[in-house]
Amino acid sequence: MIEGPFLQFSPNRKPELYEIQSNDILFLARGTEHKAICVGSEIAPNLLASSNFYIIKVKDPFMLPCFLSWYMNQKPAREYYEVNTAGATISYISKPALAALPVPVIPIEKQQAIVKIAQLRDRERVIEQHLSRLRDRLVDKQCLKALE
Repeated sequence: MIEGPFLQFSPNRKPELYEIQSNDILFLARGTEHKAICVGSEIAPNLLASSNFYIIKVKDPFMLPCFLSWYMNQKPAREYYEVNTAGATISYISKPALAALPVPVIPIEKQQAIVKIAQLRDRERVIEQHLSRLRDRLVDKQCLKALE
C-alpha cells in the first residue's frame, strides 16, 4: 500500500510490477502518439506507472537504456508503430509488436555519443524556451514603460 498526505493506493495486483526504477524505459503504448522516455537516476521512491505505459527493462549489456529510448522516438520506430498499431477506438501497440521492433545494435561508444548529443539538444531547447520567456517579459516591460 502506498500512502501519502492526500491519498491511499492499494492496487489489486502487486505494486512492484508497476514500480518505476532508474534506467527503466517508460513507453506510452496507448493513444495517438507512442513515446519513450528513459528514467534517470533521480527518481522518487514508490513511483508507479499507469496501465497506459509499458515499463521496459534493458537486460542486454550492449544496449544503453537511454539509447534505446532515443531510438524508440525516431522516425523508423514511429513508422513501425503506425504499421503495428491495433485497436479501433484507442490505438495501442501490443507487447509482442513492441518486442519485435527492429533496433540497430551499434557499439556502446556510438550509443553514448548519440545519447549525449540528444541530451545536449534537449538542454538547448530548454535554454531557448527560457530565453524566449525572458525576451517576452522584457518586451512587455518596455511596452508598459512606454505607457508612462
